[in-house]
Formats: sequence, C-alpha cells, structure tokens
Amino acid sequence: MRKLEKVKASFRNRWVVASMMLLVSLCVSAGFNIYQSFNDDNHRYFTFAWSPEQQLIAVGKTLWINVTTWWDNESFYAAVRTNDYDLDGSRELGIIFDRNHDQKITWDDNKEGNGFILGRDNCCRLGGIYFGLVESCYSVVLDPSPYHVCYFSNVTGWRFEINFLKTEIGVDQPTLIHVSYRRDPVHLNKTDGFLSSIYDIEYVMSFVCFEVVA
Repeated sequence: MRKLEKVKASFRNRWVVASMMLLVSLCVSAGFNIYQSFNDDNHRYFTFAWSPEQQLIAVGKTLWINVTTWWDNESFYAAVRTNDYDLDGSRELGIIFDRNHDQKITWDDNKEGNGFILGRDNCCRLGGIYFGLVESCYSVVLDPSPYHVCYFSNVTGWRFEINFLKTEIGVDQPTLIHVSYRRDPVHLNKTDGFLSSIYDIEYVMSFVCFEVVA
C-alpha cells in the first residue's frame, strides 16, 4: 500500500482568509458552468465550459473540461480531459477532497497539505486552496507521482488519469471534490510568479476551478 508522510505545517493567516472568504466569489466571477452532468452505472460524467472572456488558458476560444469519475472497492478514479492544445508552460490539476464529510470544502479539508497538485510532468506536490487555486506552500515533491499520469495530444489536448486509494484520501462515495486547473501564464509574458501577482487579472484568469460530487 502506498504511504504518504503527512507534512506538518501551518498556512499563513492570508491562506485561511482567502480560502474561506474568496473561494465562492472567485468561482462565480470566473463564470464556470456545468454544461452537462449524468450518471451511468458507477460512472459520473461532468462537462464544464468557460468562454474566451472568462479565462486565458485556451486563448481566444471556449475552454472545455470533461471529468469522468468512478470507484471500486479500494480506489477512486478520475479522468480529466481538456481542449487545451498548447504545450507552452506547465499544467497543474489541483484536487481537495471533503475529508470531514460535511458536504463542503472547509479549512478542515484544507489543512496540513491535504490537497494534491498533479503536474504535467507526472510529479505531485501537496497544497491547499488559495483564491480557489490549489496551490502549494510545501517543498515536498513526489517524483514520479503515485497518483496520476498526464498525457498530451494535439488532437485531444491534455488528459490526466488519476487513482487514489480510499485509505489515502479518507473518503468514500459520494463525496464533494474541489478541482482547479492551471496553465502557467508564460504565454502572457509574465515572469514574476503567481502568488506575488494575485491581483493581476491575467494571473487570475490563468486558472479555473469547479466542484463535483463523485
């Protein structure tokens, strides 16, 4: 069984305030929409869309993210696919689970690096929600990631295939999951880093976030 040593660290107060007060307003302002959601046996399917005015990931076109989730007796699985066909810059998929089972993402779910940041390079970092984005203030990097494999095709775009043991995430179905998808804004000729430029609209529009019940 895979084991991940917990990192004991405290977020700064701004992380708490940002997570609790700004998450909803950012998601609303980002304008995410559930375009389609349906179930088929043990699988759940979700499709989200953001217009060209709502994001700078798929520049000049609507960004689509398709999510499929399913479970077996031991594990949670997800496949996340986007129509992001550009290779420039990093891509990160952030995931936080409703670990305290209160049907919302709270600070209890967010503490001690309970979030997972899955990269295009098939590495994984621990993190927490910051302005809706699952971001990292930890130095722990798992290389290669034991949780996902990332693929790219100029026909199908970026695709993340994800697998967590139930014992690793402490949840079972159904559960609320917060997800963020970020493209490093190098294509916007920015070099000063995301966290130092949180009020830069181009940085804010370089990620999207949404929640699903899987």
